[in-house]
Amino acid sequence: MANQKKKPVKSAGEKVNQGTEELKLPDEIKFYPDIIDFYKNGQTAFAPHPIPLEKDLEKIKEAIEKGEYIAPVSLLETKKMKWDGSGSVIAILDTGVFDMHDDLKGQVLSKINYMGHEIGDVDDMQGHGTHLAGIMVGKNKSGIRGLNGIAQGAKILSIKVTQKKYSNTAWYKIADGLERIIEYNLNVKTKQKITIVLIAFNAFDNVDTDMCTCHHRLSMLIEKLYEDKIPVIVSGGNSYLKFKKEGLAYPAHIDHVIAVGASDNTKTSTITSSNLTYFTQGITHNNSTFKNIFLCAPGAKTNSCSISGGYTELQGSSQAAAVMAGVVALMQQRFRIGAVLPTVQLIQDKLMQKADVKRNNLARHLTGKNFRHVNAKNVVR
Repeated sequence: MANQKKKPVKSAGEKVNQGTEELKLPDEIKFYPDIIDFYKNGQTAFAPHPIPLEKDLEKIKEAIEKGEYIAPVSLLETKKMKWDGSGSVIAILDTGVFDMHDDLKGQVLSKINYMGHEIGDVDDMQGHGTHLAGIMVGKNKSGIRGLNGIAQGAKILSIKVTQKKYSNTAWYKIADGLERIIEYNLNVKTKQKITIVLIAFNAFDNVDTDMCTCHHRLSMLIEKLYEDKIPVIVSGGNSYLKFKKEGLAYPAHIDHVIAVGASDNTKTSTITSSNLTYFTQGITHNNSTFKNIFLCAPGAKTNSCSISGGYTELQGSSQAAAVMAGVVALMQQRFRIGAVLPTVQLIQDKLMQKADVKRNNLARHLTGKNFRHVNAKNVVR
């Protein structure tokens, strides 16, 4: 096997057969040749993170003390709030969650694999999902300032939709996961019902709607969740740096979702001033034709839980979306009336109305344009 020749990888832009149709590979896929077959056969959803490396706690502490890194909980001042997200359950469709991490023990209600069963392969072997879970609900047993989850009173339900090294999956698996959420809520007590959904996957292309064979199904499921007062939060995409693609990556522009881009939370950031990160995608079209909303949240160099039991640093619109999911959990606790959740429309309206309007100064297409940044303190007033 060691001497077996690798099959040649098709060059970027080359057309490949898919049944009776031809599918043109996007140019950027050349950076990830190991998933070409997966892309051809399933329309890849993609969160481009390799397995994260452990980060030394002392280095994290030093970076925070020097002001080189501002944790989302510090930037948004959520730790000082009386709201902690209690009563919310966040379903995360991702690589799984390592619930034996000290910060996540007792925070995960259940783990389900992408086929919808409680048994089988449900563990996180990659790290992406565990990192996001820590951002949302991590208990911070380390005691280091800044490693707290945004909504420590909320709980997680993990739906594993991928087993791949680069955390890619097929859209139909995400659709299966959304169906599982709707089914799950019909069969559990009110306190265990899923109240928020996080999808931290994107297609390569910001115009992938026609290529995604599951688009209609995904749209209908998201609309159903919207009607059930369950916000669906989606990462906006990380493709700007390599591919110079503005516009939200699919499925962040599907109607009714809350699309999230990553703002910088390193040394130059403050509560009232921040840039977009160099990699995040944003809106360049007139968003009035879309029924979604787009805001930014901290997503640069974020320290959170790792599958080794320690902590690691990742950045991306995935991390920003996890921050937003935590903020929405705070809002649900604040505006819930008894067992009745606030509508998704109310959540979206308050997020937009109470957002900070900031001016981006990065040298890119959005230079000089304003963008909205979540203001966690304002939205729970």
